[in-house]
Amino acid sequence: MEHYKNRSLIDIPGEVWFDIIGYDGFYKLSSFQRIKSLKRTIIRAGRMAVIPEKILKQNFDGEYLRLSLYRNGIINLTAVHRIVAIQFIPNPLKKKDVNHINGIKIDNRVENLEWMTRSENIKHAYENGLSHSYKGADHVKSKWVIQCDLYGNEMAQFGSQHEASRMTGISQTSISSCCLGKLKSAGGFKWKGK
Repeated sequence: MEHYKNRSLIDIPGEVWFDIIGYDGFYKLSSFQRIKSLKRTIIRAGRMAVIPEKILKQNFDGEYLRLSLYRNGIINLTAVHRIVAIQFIPNPLKKKDVNHINGIKIDNRVENLEWMTRSENIKHAYENGLSHSYKGADHVKSKWVIQCDLYGNEMAQFGSQHEASRMTGISQTSISSCCLGKLKSAGGFKWKGK
């Protein structure tokens, strides 16, 4: 798992290199998930330039390891786990998602990856405690709302407009319109954001 930090051109004992599918002659993927750009000559600004062989830096985006692959002037920012899966894991059912079996999203070893459908991937995340569904007041985007009588006296507070609607039976759209100042009242009450 730590091999992604090793950018030395020296091969690691037991490391084997493979042409990356779709990038033959441009990039190679190693059995230790390192990716290297191959030496080649290009024309840049009307002049010939030699690009030396080098191990590419894999950037952590907060979730996955990614890098950019170039071919014919086109840049493709891609996740390393997808490159590994496409290269080494058969996908006869043409599933679109690549799942990290152990939940560690920078562990791109072949034995830790598998093809899944989106719903299978989401189910795996919930079953293994890797994802949480936050609702109401616990949701990061929830907006607390206060229910008041028509004189402005506070009656109740709710963790979200959805929760207020569910608890009072008053339309969430109407509650939202009150909070935004588009309506004076909804369901016989005044509503305001907290």
